[in-house]
Amino acid sequence: MLVTFEGIDGSGKSTLKNKFEDEYGSSEKTVFTSEPYDKVETNTIIRNFLSEADSDPIQLLYLYMSNHISHVESFIRPQLKKDNIIFCDRYYDSMLVYQSTELDSILDKNSEPLLNEDTDLLHFFDELQNIGGFQVEPDVTLYIDISSETAIERIKDSREDIDRFETKNQLQELSTKYDQLCDEKERIVRVDGEQDIEEVYAEC
Repeated sequence: MLVTFEGIDGSGKSTLKNKFEDEYGSSEKTVFTSEPYDKVETNTIIRNFLSEADSDPIQLLYLYMSNHISHVESFIRPQLKKDNIIFCDRYYDSMLVYQSTELDSILDKNSEPLLNEDTDLLHFFDELQNIGGFQVEPDVTLYIDISSETAIERIKDSREDIDRFETKNQLQELSTKYDQLCDEKERIVRVDGEQDIEEVYAEC
C-alpha cells in the first residue's frame, strides 16, 4: 500500500509523516520516504535550483520528473513487491500542482504563449507522468488543507528563509490546484489542517 501526504507549504504534512513514523516505524512492514527523493543526484540539483530566483522552471519540471522516476523504480516498486506499507511525504501530485502553477504564471506573461490558451497544464503533466502505465498511483492521499493565511504564519514562525512558492498569492494558487485534484481523484482525502496537529493525526 502507498500512502502519500500532500499540502501547501506550512500545512504540517511533514510533521504528520513523522508522527506516523514515530508510531509505526518499528514495524518491518512500514517504510517512510519523501520527494524529492534524496538518494539520487537530482535531489541536490533540485535544491540548488530552488535557491535561485531566476532558475528555469521548465528545467526544474524535468528534474522533478527524473527524480520521481528514480524514486518509483528504485524504491516504491521494490517496497510494494514486498507488500510493505509506504508512507511518502509528497509524491507526483506535488509536481503536478507546483510546476503547473509556476509555468502558468510565466505563460500568462508571454505575448505569444508556448501552449494553446485552452491547455490545462495540470492535466497535461498528469498525462505525461502516466505514459505507458509507468506511474504507481497512491492507494490513498491525505491532503492537509489549510488557508494561505495560516500557511504564511506557520512559515514565518518556523524559518527565516522564504522560497519562491511561499507568497500568499502563490500559496492560494497552489491551494486552488489541489482543490481541483481533490474533486477529480477519489483517492485523495481532504483533512482539515487548521486543527491542532494531534487532531489532524487522529483524523488521518
